[in-house]
Amino acid sequence: MHSNNEAVCEIGAELEFVRERLHVVDEAGTVHVGSDAFAELWNRTPGQGFLARLARAPILRTFSRLLYNVFAALLYRWNRMKGRW
Repeated sequence: MHSNNEAVCEIGAELEFVRERLHVVDEAGTVHVGSDAFAELWNRTPGQGFLARLARAPILRTFSRLLYNVFAALLYRWNRMKGRW
């Protein structure tokens, strides 16, 4: 998205939202956002499946989403202050 802003149209999201949150599109075309995107990546990375199961566990899922959203917002704000976008 950084070098091709028009690619954001492929997933039907706003450019600034894509810059703020990680987006992953799986082979079925499903878009995973934020901590769910990390869980999807971990699920497909050898040896990292346990992280995906932790992030998707009912009790931890809400906490991981909240933690990710706070971190992503702060990182996005920092990148904007540094003039990266």
